[in-house]
Amino acid sequence: MIGAGAFFVATRAQIVARAAHYGIPTAHAARSAVAEGGLIYYGNDLTDAYHRNGIYVGRIWAAHGLKPHQIKTFKTVDRPEVCRQGAGCRRPLCRSARARAGAVG
Repeated sequence: MIGAGAFFVATRAQIVARAAHYGIPTAHAARSAVAEGGLIYYGNDLTDAYHRNGIYVGRIWAAHGLKPHQIKTFKTVDRPEVCRQGAGCRRPLCRSARARAGAVG
């Protein structure tokens, strides 16, 4: 089993080539290693994970009777007290939210 650490990612082509030369089956954490010649991969598919997240969020919204256009994004930006950096935060959105709230910053 080949891990997903920086060393293994950087030397993946060499690992795959040597494993193939010596006839050693390898299981990789990255799907791209299979395209390079590795035997199998044991990681997750991020595209599928994002797709499933979208389905679950859609179900939650539907359960509350909400449509996507009714969802307000960046709720933490509209609530400057949630920002962990406090009044010294340099992010423009936090500064504008504090200004709307009447805070100095």
